[in-house]
Amino acid sequence: MHSQLYSNENALKAGKSYSEIDNGRNVIEQWAEQALFVVRHTPRFAVQPPVRGGAGGWDMASKNIATVKGVVSAFNDRKDLDAIAKAYSDQAVLVDHARNETVKGRAAVKENWAMWATAFPDGKIEDARYVDGGDTIALYFVGHGKNDGTLGPLPATGKTISLPYCSVFTFDSDARVVEQDDYWDQLGFMVQLGHMPAPAK
Repeated sequence: MHSQLYSNENALKAGKSYSEIDNGRNVIEQWAEQALFVVRHTPRFAVQPPVRGGAGGWDMASKNIATVKGVVSAFNDRKDLDAIAKAYSDQAVLVDHARNETVKGRAAVKENWAMWATAFPDGKIEDARYVDGGDTIALYFVGHGKNDGTLGPLPATGKTISLPYCSVFTFDSDARVVEQDDYWDQLGFMVQLGHMPAPAK
């Protein structure tokens, strides 16, 4: 499941320029913007104003917001993978657009969370901002933590990262996640960890 994590590094080895990779990253950012546009402007979502804050935020009407906040709390406070997995339906799908990877099923989603928990034992979801769209919730946040564990084939670097993310969750009638779309800057991630050189300015 880790093969796509290093696609930027492979692209460089294949002779692609940083500008080409950056273009790909810009496409990912555009996807995130499009997804959030739908959340904000589709009438059936009845979007509430964005909420800033940590894992707590404000109490909101949508029970789906409570589910996402529960996932954030379970990850931040204790890396409780079982509690995180319970927030997802049996047939949940997680699409990681940065890695061009899709995992299917609660067990696979749990494994994806475990990968991050292993790589960043002190990892936190910080500066969370929730956009309540009813059956679709958007979560903006900054992923922060020290890379003290392995990440697929990559060894721990001991370096600390701080990277913006956007996750868009879709829910069933039982307030369980049926789909999650993640958007983040893979190139910036690899540079911060020291696995790739920073692009020339």
